[in-house]
Amino acid sequence: MRDIWRATRASVVGFLVSGALLTGWLALPQSVAACSCATDSLVEFAKFPDVVVFSGTVGAADPAGIQVAVDTWFHGSGIAPIVHLDPRDLGSQSSSCGVPVPPPGSRYLFAGGRTPPAGLIELNLCTPHGDVSTPGGQALMAEALKAFPGAQVLPKPAPIATDALSTMGGVAPYLALGTIGVVGVGLVLLVVVVGRRLRAPD
Repeated sequence: MRDIWRATRASVVGFLVSGALLTGWLALPQSVAACSCATDSLVEFAKFPDVVVFSGTVGAADPAGIQVAVDTWFHGSGIAPIVHLDPRDLGSQSSSCGVPVPPPGSRYLFAGGRTPPAGLIELNLCTPHGDVSTPGGQALMAEALKAFPGAQVLPKPAPIATDALSTMGGVAPYLALGTIGVVGVGLVLLVVVVGRRLRAPD
C-alpha cells in the first residue's frame, strides 16, 4: 500500500511540475518563445551581409510595400530617397518573429536585410528598429550616429502618402470633384421636381 502511495505521489508531483513549466512557457509572449536572435546590438547586426541602416518617415502601403521617405542613410548599399519595407511579416506577431506595422507618419530608425529580388527591407523582432520619438528609438539613433559617422543626410524628399486614399495615384481629387458634381446635379433635379409639384394645379 505504501509503494502505491509513493508512486501516486510521484506521479502527482511530476504532473504539477510539468503543468507549471507548460503554463510558464505559454505565459511568455509567443514571439519571444519562438524567436532566438543572434544579437541585439545595432553595430553587430550591421556586420551581417546586405544589411542597411537608415532613418525616415513611414508612409502608407503601395503595391511594392510600406513606403519610407529616407532622411539619413547610415550604412549599406542601395541608398535611395524612398525605400519599401517588406510587408510579409509586418503585423503577424507569429512564430516568424513578425512585428507590428510602423504607424504612418512616424519617424523610425530601421536596420534590416534586403529580400530578393525586389530589395525590400525585411523587419522582424531580431532587426533593430525603433520610433525615434521614444526613449528606445532615441537610444538607437544615438548608437547609429556614433557608430556610423559617415552617415549621409538626404535632401528633404517629396511628401509621401500616409493614408490609403492618398495613395491612389492622384485619383482622390478627381473622386472628390466627381462626388461634389453628382451631389450638385441631384440637388438641382430635386429643386426642379419640387418646383413643378408646387406649380401643378390641385
